[in-house]
Amino acid sequence: MPMTAYEVLHPDRNRSCVVFASPHSGRDYAASFLRRSVLDEHAIRSSEDAFVDLLFNCAPLHGASFIRAGAPRAYIDLNRAPEELDPSVIEGIPRQGHNPRVASGLGVI
Repeated sequence: MPMTAYEVLHPDRNRSCVVFASPHSGRDYAASFLRRSVLDEHAIRSSEDAFVDLLFNCAPLHGASFIRAGAPRAYIDLNRAPEELDPSVIEGIPRQGHNPRVASGLGVI
């Protein structure tokens, strides 16, 4: 499991109502997760928005909050709604109508 799922960086003083987020740039891959994956360390990173978090790290310096992922998207997609949980993968999740993301394998986990 990643050390930190996500981190919220706040400015010293809010000067903006904009909140920047980078939910798909996490790259904290646990060794146990990598061992269980059929993908190598290079291929598994193809789902990342690599280094987008570095582009927005300065947002707090300009008065805006910034939410950055720690957990990699291949582990958990932090940018999904509760109704996008896949009931075929997560026990106890009720089936809701057809969801294109879930149907195409892009659920939360």
